[in-house]
Amino acid sequence: MAQALAADPAVANFKLTAGGRDLVAAVQARSLDELALITTLLFQRTPGVRSTRTHVSTGVPTEGSRWRLRSPDEAQSARIEAAVPPPGRSVPAAEARLDDLDARLLELLSVDGRMSVCDLSAATGTSLTTMRRKLQSLLASRLSLRCDLARPLSGWPLSAVYFASVPGQHVEETSRVLSGVRGGPVVCDHGRPAQPGDRCLAARPA
Repeated sequence: MAQALAADPAVANFKLTAGGRDLVAAVQARSLDELALITTLLFQRTPGVRSTRTHVSTGVPTEGSRWRLRSPDEAQSARIEAAVPPPGRSVPAAEARLDDLDARLLELLSVDGRMSVCDLSAATGTSLTTMRRKLQSLLASRLSLRCDLARPLSGWPLSAVYFASVPGQHVEETSRVLSGVRGGPVVCDHGRPAQPGDRCLAARPA
């Protein structure tokens, strides 16, 4: 079952967990209607799924590209940060809107984030110039690149997922505080309340 769900292109992240949830999947969709369709079809065609629970993510205050294992010392970290190229120009809202090519690029890169510009151009039937422009736009507005690691070899072998109910007026503050916790948790607040007036918040420590 786990292999079948993890192989679906809509599943961006997948975990086997202990406790009340045997499997936790992060599913990507372009709209709520598409999300409902994907999750319905995804679970209906997978034998063994007895029940599901969906939390709609409304924000990601921090994510995996900002994780820090605290391996380099301060001087080494400063040299690395100094070598990072400056960010590109900000993208106007009109240019930041996703079109069909943007969506296709995100889909391709979610499967293989190492695809070259030439391979992306061939896969989408576009010119190299158009592909470079599109990638620059996505990197400035919607796309983040990161390198995952082999957790057993990282010195941080354990991972946990937490779900908490937070009153709506405290979601932003709680997310901000958890985002700054030493160890770099990933925090996502969800738009489907666990109780009236509450929101569900999930955090994963690095």
